[in-house]
Amino acid sequence: MAISLVEKQLEILNQRLKELQKEISQMERSAEEKQQLILMQFIFVESGGNNRNCCDAFMAEIEAEKAVTEAANKAPSIET
Repeated sequence: MAISLVEKQLEILNQRLKELQKEISQMERSAEEKQQLILMQFIFVESGGNNRNCCDAFMAEIEAEKAVTEAANKAPSIET
């Protein structure tokens, strides 16, 4: 009986570990995206704000970030 309980707890912990690894991966991607956004902002400023393609990409990035944030806020949270 005790072994079965330990196995069940181990299964739960392994599932939570997988979830945390996924969250970390998402955070790493988010950090990389923020670095790219900062670089785009720098290029835009350095171009005097006249680089239309950079501006369009910058605005698209902001919209994409808003969409991701909204989706994350709507997703159910997992608590242990």
